[in-house]
Amino acid sequence: MLAAKTCHLIGGAFANVLQFVLGLAALVGLLVKRQGERPRRPFIVWWYDVSKQGYAALLVHAWNIFMSMALAVRTRGDAAGLGVAAPRDECALYFVQFALDVLLGVALVWVLIRTQERLARRYNWPSLAISGDYGNPPRFQWFVAQMGVYMLSVVAVKTVITLVVLAGDAVLSDVSAVLFAPVREFPEAELTIVMIICPWILNALQFWMMDNM
Repeated sequence: MLAAKTCHLIGGAFANVLQFVLGLAALVGLLVKRQGERPRRPFIVWWYDVSKQGYAALLVHAWNIFMSMALAVRTRGDAAGLGVAAPRDECALYFVQFALDVLLGVALVWVLIRTQERLARRYNWPSLAISGDYGNPPRFQWFVAQMGVYMLSVVAVKTVITLVVLAGDAVLSDVSAVLFAPVREFPEAELTIVMIICPWILNALQFWMMDNM
């Protein structure tokens, strides 16, 4: 009997190529947005902003891959407490987490950034008073300070989202299974949808929103 085809996020040449294409697509989206800026930010300011987003996106991407692979080890029956073995799709689980990052995570990060700015103005911390303002001329130290706070905010938000995912594991597993049932027998097509098509759309939306905060 042939083993059922399954979609894997990493491990194969096709998956590795898609990982690279995903990062390239996100960068291209930011470059296109930069061309339409009026007035256009100085290149160093733009690079600082992109660096913050890029490192945060890399962290979130790795976090989601780890969580998806860890959750896929559990059977759907285990997640629901039924004791019935049923395979789970790590690619579909990744998409559900990524969607939560965009729909819920961006809003939570926005709240944390605005809170950071209010506290910085109250306690006279100019490097953190306005996100994306690195002084005139731009100072690397201000960038490092903002990068540190931004990454801490992302980690805090991802922790909250992870708790949501764990609490709703059974439901999210069922939702992801239904969403990707039509392409379940075509793992490379599913991986392309999960890693390129949907993330390109959601990443473009997420980066545009974060870049305007």
